[in-house]
Amino acid sequence: MCMFYFYYQQKISDLAGWQVSLVMLIGSGLNLIAVYVASQIGKKWNSNRVFPTLVALTGLALLLVFFEPLCFFFLYIF
Repeated sequence: MCMFYFYYQQKISDLAGWQVSLVMLIGSGLNLIAVYVASQIGKKWNSNRVFPTLVALTGLALLLVFFEPLCFFFLYIF
């Protein structure tokens, strides 16, 4: 976690230290929610049905790299 803190503090220089911590805290909370949602999706749908959608969403997330510095924020959060 500390490594990410210093990395994001350097890359997102517009944010203060506490704001970087808040972004990381929100991201951690969303990751916990995502684990719960993933388990619920796994109970309802077959992985072969969900996989193509996840691949498309991952590709869209990688396209955000062209829109720096917000891409770091969104890639960490989601």
